[in-house]
Amino acid sequence: MNKLLVSASVALGATSLSFAQQTEKPNFLLFIADDCSYYDLGCYGSVDSKTPNIDHFATQGVRFTQAYQAVPMSSPTRHNLYTGLWPVRSGAYPNHTCANEGTLSVVHHLQPLGYKVESSTSGVLLASASSTSAPFSNVVQVKPAPASARSSTQRMELSSSTTQTIPRCINVTFIS
Repeated sequence: MNKLLVSASVALGATSLSFAQQTEKPNFLLFIADDCSYYDLGCYGSVDSKTPNIDHFATQGVRFTQAYQAVPMSSPTRHNLYTGLWPVRSGAYPNHTCANEGTLSVVHHLQPLGYKVESSTSGVLLASASSTSAPFSNVVQVKPAPASARSSTQRMELSSSTTQTIPRCINVTFIS
């Protein structure tokens, strides 16, 4: 038993040491889409949907493989992802409501660490984007052009900007 504890302690110590020595902060890119499930994206095994750009991003980072949404509604689920709280506890329930004043989100936790936290939406502008619970530093509402109108260079712009010094957390939301 003692050997097991010593082995576990050494393994955990070595792991935490390797994380402590990591000087570059990772970037976060979160794709959220209404009515999109794991079988709608190629990186999760879909044979019907062709998503080469998202598939490329998925090879370069971490994917959610066992995540569940808090409620079967879009707005509370987004708040759940931003705050880490059940929507009923944060005040973001029922649908199309905002979290209570003073509710902390990923924005509040990452900005003090030097991150630029941005949001880009298509469709209806997020109610949370203007609330104090998710004060993104840059909120851009976009009307996406057809994929055929964009070059592969434009589509992959984020993945090629590796010389950036400010770590970023970018939330890309597609709302139908």
